[in-house]
Amino acid sequence: MPAEPNTRDLTIRRNFRRNLVAMLAFDTVWSFGAPCMYVSAVLPAYVLRIYDSKMLVQAMVLLLSLTALLQVFSGKLCHGPHRRRVNAFLWILMTTGWCVLGFGGWLAWGALPPNVWLGLFLGTFLFSSLVGALAFPAYWELTLDLTPPGRRGLVATLRLLVGGLSGIGGSAVGIWLMKQAAPPVNFHVCFALGGTMMLASCFSMAFMRDPGPVPRANVGRPSIRASARHLAGNRRFLAFVACYAMGLAALSLTPLVVGFGKDVAGLLADSAAKFTMAAFVGQIVLGSLMPLLGDRFGFRWVAAVQTGVVAVGGATALFSGGNAWMLWIAFACFTAGSTVGGYVLANLGTEMAPDVAPAMTIAIGTITAGATAVFVGLGGGWVVDHYGRAGYTVAFSAAALLACGAMLGYLLGVRKPAAPIR
Repeated sequence: MPAEPNTRDLTIRRNFRRNLVAMLAFDTVWSFGAPCMYVSAVLPAYVLRIYDSKMLVQAMVLLLSLTALLQVFSGKLCHGPHRRRVNAFLWILMTTGWCVLGFGGWLAWGALPPNVWLGLFLGTFLFSSLVGALAFPAYWELTLDLTPPGRRGLVATLRLLVGGLSGIGGSAVGIWLMKQAAPPVNFHVCFALGGTMMLASCFSMAFMRDPGPVPRANVGRPSIRASARHLAGNRRFLAFVACYAMGLAALSLTPLVVGFGKDVAGLLADSAAKFTMAAFVGQIVLGSLMPLLGDRFGFRWVAAVQTGVVAVGGATALFSGGNAWMLWIAFACFTAGSTVGGYVLANLGTEMAPDVAPAMTIAIGTITAGATAVFVGLGGGWVVDHYGRAGYTVAFSAAALLACGAMLGYLLGVRKPAAPIR
């Protein structure tokens, strides 16, 4: 017999529509600005424009993985009755750096040598990665806690759909912006306007109603040691992390699709925005499966479909022959898989370990799986730098095989929870 809802559950249900509108507002405005500085397309294109090294681009993937170590502190920093305000401050801090870099390069590019601007760019990327590592897990935990469990698939779908539609609009604006100035100044125009939109989205958190963190049996207050020890003894969670690591390793090769388009297909700088538009189209298509699979069958099936799509992306890039349309399709598969992967980590991680705070589950899952992504990502960049087109063949083959392995692992190795979480 189901338990009677407590006061906290009733509060969450009563404020669900208000909180959902705030989440969708955040995703809409954020996604409109995000195409101007998409991590897998625009940022690598900027680096390749100034300093043509695939190894440096893949090193940015390594940097993201290393800064993920800070995620274990996210739950502690943003825990308690003021977690919404602390989280909003972190997001504002992260986006402000891109606004400063964007407007600075737009208005004063000639004042400094290109390599100095590249250094400032990498510094801004490092700063936003460090702050983002503290903000992301806490925001996932906040949105999960504000969503009734039986509606998490529906909420994921709505967020992906509005974000995808807004992202397509933002991509069109990004394509137009890239033509308004000569490279690489046009990138700074995008950073300025995209960063401003992303900064504006952060204020939607002011409209959320948060009754506070969910009390959990084994780990009431987020504790790194207690959480890690508890998860280490959870075989279901360990099997999930192994599959997630293979999928994340495949996704670490995503920026090479952009490099392949530049080196083999001869795509111009403004194609970065087209790659980003393809990413949001893929997000919409894959996101439409969320309510069917997530709420009805659990996020294990979402994970299997997600990694299957990434495998298709690797195979499409492998056999593209430099065709621009096939590369856009491949990139859409990779980036849609990456976007949905965040929902997989948050939701399936919660299904596998419901008595651990989601922020800690996300942090430990990311760090544990990130080592594989670092190795594969840097290896892919090194192979491409040394072997050219043959290196791309190796990288895309590895991506397809890793994603297939992850898909089979989710289907055969990750056990479904004994009962759906409601």
